[in-house]
Amino acid sequence: MSGTLYQLDLIGGLGKNSQIAKLDSEFHNAQRALEDVSASVGPVREQIVGAAANLAAQERLIEKLSETDAEIQELQTAIDAWLNDAKAARVPGDTGTDIELRRSVFSKALGQYLLALGHSAVVNRGVEELRMDQGQYEPYLGYRRLRALGSGSDPARLVAAYSLALAAASVMLNGLHPGVVILDEPLQQNPDSIHIALFLDFLSKSLAKEANFQTLVFTFLNESQVQKLRESGTAVITLEGHLLRQIPKTPSTEISG
Repeated sequence: MSGTLYQLDLIGGLGKNSQIAKLDSEFHNAQRALEDVSASVGPVREQIVGAAANLAAQERLIEKLSETDAEIQELQTAIDAWLNDAKAARVPGDTGTDIELRRSVFSKALGQYLLALGHSAVVNRGVEELRMDQGQYEPYLGYRRLRALGSGSDPARLVAAYSLALAAASVMLNGLHPGVVILDEPLQQNPDSIHIALFLDFLSKSLAKEANFQTLVFTFLNESQVQKLRESGTAVITLEGHLLRQIPKTPSTEISG
């Protein structure tokens, strides 16, 4: 109880001291104004009185602004200290996971494969707006889902690029990908001749040939396309005939009653 009373007395004393200081300041200002008036004679007395009063008011305003500036500086110092403490507390959490790095590496690889395979929406708009949904890892181009953009054959390119980018990012980050990607008929959806040429160029160039994972592609190519790939150093295995054997016809037998 005595501690509480002492605290209350201290607060009351601080309040009285503040009031005394305020009254002393006002008295000092009034005294200066009175001295100025007493020393003046003639018709300029009223002007001097007004000027003295304005001067005193300006002095009080300056003092108040100085006090406010000091309080702001004190608050800013406290805020800076709080921000530094918050940053220091957040550093261990940030170093405990590399999820942002993984997402960034995967997004970059996905953009490279989309461009190489000729995804029309990405080719037209570029990869600067390509981003990943943090929950489902669904690619967006700007504010729209990438799978909803492009031509009718672009979904197949998106699937191929996504699969290849996962493998590439995993290799770069020493992830758990098995290191093998199988693309089953990536030329489906009836792509035009331009996109077929882009796909062949992709298989012939360094992005596919120098990848540190194995890619197996099952598709149909004509003789000139196979020859082009072999000349570029891409391994091509062709199968003669049809994969599915035709069931031989058997002579029908008549059943007589």
